[in-house]
Amino acid sequence: MKAICINAFGSPLEVPELVDVPEPGEPSSDKALLAMDYAPISQVALVIILWLFGEQPPLPTVAGYEGVARVLSVGSSVRHIQPGDHVMVTFRGCWCERLLSNASDLFPLPSGVDLRQFSLVPINGPTARLMLSEFVALRAGDWVIQNAANSGIGRAAIAIAHERGLRTVNVVRRAELIDELKVAGGDVVLVDGPDLDRRVAAATANSQITLGLDGVGGESTASLARCLGDSATVVCYGSARKEILVVPALQVIFRELTMRSFWARRWYRTVSRERFVSVQREIVPLVARGATRVPIAATYPLTEYREALAHASRGEGKALFKCA
Repeated sequence: MKAICINAFGSPLEVPELVDVPEPGEPSSDKALLAMDYAPISQVALVIILWLFGEQPPLPTVAGYEGVARVLSVGSSVRHIQPGDHVMVTFRGCWCERLLSNASDLFPLPSGVDLRQFSLVPINGPTARLMLSEFVALRAGDWVIQNAANSGIGRAAIAIAHERGLRTVNVVRRAELIDELKVAGGDVVLVDGPDLDRRVAAATANSQITLGLDGVGGESTASLARCLGDSATVVCYGSARKEILVVPALQVIFRELTMRSFWARRWYRTVSRERFVSVQREIVPLVARGATRVPIAATYPLTEYREALAHASRGEGKALFKCA
């Protein structure tokens, strides 16, 4: 079968190769054989190829990190899914035609849903949901601010926050995104800039914001921190181009700012794999009814992987692989 593999770490435009790899074989008692439908070309997948991520996968390895697939067959002890079901796939090499997965990680998706949207959910949805619940005790009406509001995680955070009765300040870098994210449910959408804290204060009636979600790093972290109230927490989950984290010292010292991190892979592996899957289940109704949607710019077959990776590397909108 066909798969996009890497044999070395380096440029996503150079090291991936479309190769023939052995079929995964029939599933053992607790596993499922899947046919991949869609797999996103995420920034996480690209930085793993560069090896700028938190752990080094063994080489050679099938690239990709998440997606949605159709169940082909299941092991003898598996009862909760069956052939023909569509499922989300997480933390697996997904840029391929078929793969084996632990059946305990899988559950059937509703029929008639947009599989492309669900391919973007396996990591982004739980990341947003857990960051909104595991660091600060928030109540309905509280404000949250985030600086990667147009990302998949950012859009999921808007939908999940709205579902919980939370209000969001969403920071973007392009003015043309303002109306789009307001339609998506963002309460306040502002373009980043040197006076962001003053504009946030005006838009929220000087509310004390106790949680900031940082997916950018660099000076954007400092800008985000200045918008927060006393004893607030910034949760860092991403960084653009290996940005150095910039934090205002006076904010940390005099306003007791707390910096935390969130890495979905660590949560899945060492904190609670079962909780991670249960949170995925919670996100499904939001995606099914279109409460959280990510604009998809292009879909590519595996055979056009070079064009697809070039598209994703240019940052020209979300691109997916159509694997079968």
